[in-house]
Amino acid sequence: VVSMSHPSEEGRFAQMGVLFQLEDLKEVSEQTGDQIKYVCNHKVVGRVKLNRVLNPEVWSSRDTYLRAEGEIIDDTSDLDEDDDDSESGGKAVDDVYTALANAAGSSLSKEEKALRDSFTNLVEMQHELEEDVRFTRSSAATLAVGPEATGD
Repeated sequence: VVSMSHPSEEGRFAQMGVLFQLEDLKEVSEQTGDQIKYVCNHKVVGRVKLNRVLNPEVWSSRDTYLRAEGEIIDDTSDLDEDDDDSESGGKAVDDVYTALANAAGSSLSKEEKALRDSFTNLVEMQHELEEDVRFTRSSAATLAVGPEATGD
């Protein structure tokens, strides 16, 4: 689960996060002189409402990941109509990433273009500041934005 931290209040996080599913993990510490340990690819497979942090004492040491208690949000009820279409030969959206990728092909609104530009700027700033955890530059090019697949 990944949640955004508050930009100016240390130790404060967003109540909602996204659930990542790891797809590929490569150990690269030898090639980078231990500057970077791993390179991974993952996809977003859901949303999580965070209830509480179970080990807040590790926040300042960063010795391990924060552990949290949360609830996975079931967004599948929004896709029930799409599931009915799949039985009649249509393709149902099976995860969040697919929905976003499908939407990326549509023409982008002014707001969606601004979101993509903002994300690209964020990625560049993270690299310039040499942040420990950051999006790859290629992730900016593959960011999928567009209207919701459910039409809500």
